[in-house]
Amino acid sequence: MSNPIDPTSSVKLVAPQRVTPAKSSSPSSGSSSASSNDESDSVHLTGGALQISDLSQAISRSPAVNVKHVAAVRQAIASGQYAIDDRSVAARLVTVDRSLGQR
Repeated sequence: MSNPIDPTSSVKLVAPQRVTPAKSSSPSSGSSSASSNDESDSVHLTGGALQISDLSQAISRSPAVNVKHVAAVRQAIASGQYAIDDRSVAARLVTVDRSLGQR
């Protein structure tokens, strides 16, 4: 089975969004519980979570495929200059297979 690489197709990654608490639109019933609920309804993201969100957004803006590298490999294959080290490929497949078996 063959899966051609299509540099024109894009993969859309959905990044987490920063969340801000919404203001309640219901009228206050006169009790003090409404003001205490505002604090508990907020979401606070840690610096690490914000950094992950920023990195995820940066990745989503990056191309999914290195088009120049794909073009160079295609050219090498077409000209007969692309050599495949079958022993190296086999060794890597065995390594991946063993690592998947350990899960």
